[in-house]
Amino acid sequence: MKDITANHDASYDFSQDKKTVEGVNANYFCFSKEAVAQIAAKEPTQVSGLEWDTLAQCLFPSYEIASGLFDGFLIFRIAFVKKYGCDRRIDPPEAYWFGVTSYRDNAGPESGHQLVAEIKSLFEANGAACSEGWERLFEGTVGKEPHEIESFLAKLKAEKGDKR
Repeated sequence: MKDITANHDASYDFSQDKKTVEGVNANYFCFSKEAVAQIAAKEPTQVSGLEWDTLAQCLFPSYEIASGLFDGFLIFRIAFVKKYGCDRRIDPPEAYWFGVTSYRDNAGPESGHQLVAEIKSLFEANGAACSEGWERLFEGTVGKEPHEIESFLAKLKAEKGDKR
């Protein structure tokens, strides 16, 4: 597992990273301290796909953010490829998460990289006030074992009457 460090500064100047990522015909999800605060104020169930990608882009501003057939968050490095004479996305991804509450590369807590924990740190570092839903999500999932997370999420669904 390659080490990639999450960015927790929503004021980060991403202009050069945006040019690089868009240069390989990929989307770049622009972020700001204000956007992070607006997302933190929402209930997690009301956060759109674009907003989830925005949080991921803020955490990993130098990477292409994508999703796959099985994994919701894929983080790709962009680098110059001599064979092509230009920047390209480098496969396989540097990191991936099945979902927000899973651990990096879908490993367990030993991986030490849980996406929801990085989001919590992002909110805290930027002084973003979190909704009650975010607080509950953090409390029920951050640092927990996968089976504990599944139980917590099943309980939330049952409370909302979701039969899926």
